[in-house]
Amino acid sequence: MKKKYGPEALALFKHGYGGSWFKHLSNAYGSPNIAAPSYAQCRGPREVAFNLTFGSIIGSPEAVDIENARVLVLIGSHLGENMHNTQVQEMADGIGKGMELVVVDPRHSVAASKAKYWLPIKPGTDTALLLAWMNVIISEKRYDVEYVAKHTEGFDELKKHIQGKTPEWAYPITGLKPELIRETARFISAHKPRSLIHPGRHTTWYGDDTQRMRSVAIQKLDFLVTIDVLPAEICGWSDVVLPESTYLERCDDLWAPYYKQPFLAVRQEVVKPMYDSKPGWWIAKELGHRLGLKDYFPWKDSMDYAKQRVKAAGLDCNVLEKTGVILGKKSPTCEEEGLPISFDTDSKKIELFSKQLDAAFPGQGLPSYTPQEEVPAGMFRLLFGRSPVHTFGRTTNNRLLSECCNENEVWINVEAAKSLPGFEDKPLRSGDKLVLINQDGVKSSAIRAKVTQRIWGDCVYMVHGFGHTAKGLKFARGRGASDAQLITRYKVDPIMGGTGMNVNFVRLERAGGVS
Repeated sequence: MKKKYGPEALALFKHGYGGSWFKHLSNAYGSPNIAAPSYAQCRGPREVAFNLTFGSIIGSPEAVDIENARVLVLIGSHLGENMHNTQVQEMADGIGKGMELVVVDPRHSVAASKAKYWLPIKPGTDTALLLAWMNVIISEKRYDVEYVAKHTEGFDELKKHIQGKTPEWAYPITGLKPELIRETARFISAHKPRSLIHPGRHTTWYGDDTQRMRSVAIQKLDFLVTIDVLPAEICGWSDVVLPESTYLERCDDLWAPYYKQPFLAVRQEVVKPMYDSKPGWWIAKELGHRLGLKDYFPWKDSMDYAKQRVKAAGLDCNVLEKTGVILGKKSPTCEEEGLPISFDTDSKKIELFSKQLDAAFPGQGLPSYTPQEEVPAGMFRLLFGRSPVHTFGRTTNNRLLSECCNENEVWINVEAAKSLPGFEDKPLRSGDKLVLINQDGVKSSAIRAKVTQRIWGDCVYMVHGFGHTAKGLKFARGRGASDAQLITRYKVDPIMGGTGMNVNFVRLERAGGVS
């Protein structure tokens, strides 16, 4: 393949730090074509937005001091149903200390159930709300005037930009009453500086996502290889499947995340790999040898590789091998009081107006609200999310985890359910079986209805990862419906290239039978 097409013909789509072995292999082969769903389909917009504004990305896990906040704002962030466990624990600790939540979400999520304010916003209008909040905070001088004057650029442009973006302006757009917008803006700003808006995780929604975050085909492949610890639909499309051993059966690469208390950790083998599975380091090394890249893998195994790196860092390999973790000194999440502040932007300040962005996309130096396509008559906007029990859609074939969640449901507003076309003779009730048909005629498998007041009227919601059709997924096959199957349209963010997928619409039909 390399002789025929060049090294760039090899592409790697990876997820998680366990993919570092294959990133190394791809780089050794000479291909820069490495991508991850965690960027283009997840957190890319916020990384680009924060880099443009602050000169650095927000990182993972996010460097936000949740447990010491007095107000935490979540916009489409489902802490408790998603995110890192550490952040859920910090949120619980913060709530225990009296922290209040403001949750912006068209669905009454787990976090919304804990909130002082739940703002059931119309999907796709979050930027309008953010601009209205800015309008209140700036016009009423509820910001830190001294800090803004000293550490930001572009405030005058921002101030002019949000004139007229009042809560009354945002009301017909967002569906949120002006008094609620104004009250929550005052509430959030009243607790500064211990008030924060969480940057979120899955931030690719509508294709204009970088600007929102600035305000807070396989069939044609010649050859497809899948490396995974669990079977998935993609295995059915693959020419070769290389089964990787699970985390208890392998030694992984070193992990040194930037937590409040930094640490160096390594997962070590507890039991030998079962069946024909092999650890990722072994697969990458053996492929490298067969590709003539032996010099790029000059270590015996992953532990030998880890020990060389630990020794070079001046740390004790014996301690790491015995305990699995070496703790570092706690570091501040935010700036320490009194210390000089600087940012890695060209101006060394927070750039509220981005000259770089405006040069590349004239007129977009400041975030603006872009109206989204309205929901067609008789249809609903399709929204999707995750179950706290499962890892994306990879573990729905696991019988133990599925004791907690073995099937997804489609949430539909109770008032919208009363006026569904085709349901006049027999109104829709929770438990009824439905099929969803999208704007391109794609039809889902049967899924149970959840009729509730906890969701905006013109959208429906379902948990991702169900509706499998692969015969090998014997337990998960045929349970619920697949949101991925119904996502046949997307919009590309022109700034960072992410794919917004909340642009698909579905209509509902009865599948027959009531549970």
